[in-house]
Amino acid sequence: MLPHIHDAHDEYFYILDGQLTLWAGDAEVVADAGAVVAAPRGMPHGYRNNTEQPATALCLYTPAGYENYFRDVHAAIGRGEDISDDMLVQFRAKYATRPYPPG
Repeated sequence: MLPHIHDAHDEYFYILDGQLTLWAGDAEVVADAGAVVAAPRGMPHGYRNNTEQPATALCLYTPAGYENYFRDVHAAIGRGEDISDDMLVQFRAKYATRPYPPG
């Protein structure tokens, strides 16, 4: 989990299959299929799969724009770059997202 804060958009996790553990603010929630968890802008959050089973979630961002972060990651992978936490922090910064706690 790379905890972070979105300053310009809200994020919602809709768990489609499996189970995710989501941390948002001061609470940790174990979310099963069908659950929706919100991480409003400004709220520190992160997620992980604590099980040995795959999980699938639909992540929604509003307003639009953060989807370009994933395009940047995909392009870097396509160029054969090694994806590191530092690289992800740099990409996120382009879209008003910062690490938590600040480093």
